[in-house]
Amino acid sequence: MARQYGRIRPLPDPPVELAAEQPDYRLYAALAGASIVAGLLIFGALVYGLVFTFTSFIPSLTDSRTATMTATVGTVELREAGSNRWSIPAPSQQLHEGDTIRTRENSRALITLFDQSTATLYPLTEMTIVSMRANRFGSALRSQPRTIVKLRETSGRALLGVAHLNPVSDLQFEVESGPGRASFMEGSYIVKVTPNETFEVVATRGRSVVSGAGGEVIIRGGERTQVRGSQPPDSPILAAEDLIENGTFVRAENNDKPLKWDVLAPTPEGRDVPGRTRLTSDEGFPVVRFTRVGGTYHAEQGLRQTVNQDVTDYNLIRLELRFKVFSQNVPGGGDQGSEYPLMVRVNYLDQTGAQALFVRGFYVQNEGNRPTTNGQQVKANEWINLAGEDALQLQRVVPKVQLIQSVEVMASGHDYDSEIQRVALVVE
Repeated sequence: MARQYGRIRPLPDPPVELAAEQPDYRLYAALAGASIVAGLLIFGALVYGLVFTFTSFIPSLTDSRTATMTATVGTVELREAGSNRWSIPAPSQQLHEGDTIRTRENSRALITLFDQSTATLYPLTEMTIVSMRANRFGSALRSQPRTIVKLRETSGRALLGVAHLNPVSDLQFEVESGPGRASFMEGSYIVKVTPNETFEVVATRGRSVVSGAGGEVIIRGGERTQVRGSQPPDSPILAAEDLIENGTFVRAENNDKPLKWDVLAPTPEGRDVPGRTRLTSDEGFPVVRFTRVGGTYHAEQGLRQTVNQDVTDYNLIRLELRFKVFSQNVPGGGDQGSEYPLMVRVNYLDQTGAQALFVRGFYVQNEGNRPTTNGQQVKANEWINLAGEDALQLQRVVPKVQLIQSVEVMASGHDYDSEIQRVALVVE
């Protein structure tokens, strides 16, 4: 019996289960990276904020400080900030920002700032404390700048002793006058403002940047510079300064009188024959010549220049001369050692405040063996050049010279003939 086979029906394939769709991790990676970058930026900003806070913001927070009028000599006046009235400061007077101090003739003031820097104001000086500040949070944070001092000098001369007690921190110490400005590092400086508004800075020790009219120079110890009106500062030169103006007599008035000099011609004793003072020349040099002929009694004549300069803080005060002595008929220095055919006289106040006189006479003969007090014999008809170490060293005078009032070049006696070619009063 044959088997019967039915039609074989194909069985359907079981349904294929599709794998679940995998998530896209690239988005998460980007988000994670962005978060890390953002975190680093925020961290960096926090670090920068902390650094900025401690190095820039906190140091910029300053408080006003005070100074003290430590000592005064003579008449010193104070005009407080916001006032138009001048008054006499009390002993150890406290000074504030905006206060102005001025000294009268023959007076001085010593000001001690909060950081122990000092300012000595010499006669006829006026100075204003523009700014005087220090960090609010003190030196524990090594704040910068530690000290801000700005002074304005309108006239006169001041000696500045700039202190820098904390070398880790910065120092801003400035003095301005008109268009001129000087910033100072630790050291000692002289700042002078002349009547023609010249701003002069001398560095005794330290370093200063002097600017004006867009120019700038750097001076160091033993150098000085000037800002003249609206001009840039001069190139640095040696700090030695000549206090005599027109000391070589190259400038003269119409009547042949040398500029900056006063001619002295007191009436001779017994109304005798007067001497003659004239501006002439010798070997191409302008000279002032003193002559007297036919005299019977004493007479004198000469030149005087007013200086009025405090020289207390100079290490060197040197009077330099170049001259000739031709003749004299009174031997040596005369009967009293005070008559010379050429002599120089320096009127000054000494360190005790007493009036004093420095005299040096020059003579060419002493046949009568007369006194020569403060005299020095020289060769006749020859140039005598007293300069450098051979100059008259006034810094050696005891008691010390404090204020030089005037310098005189004189001729005296009966008959005499002499001339002066150069006078210099060099200080450093």
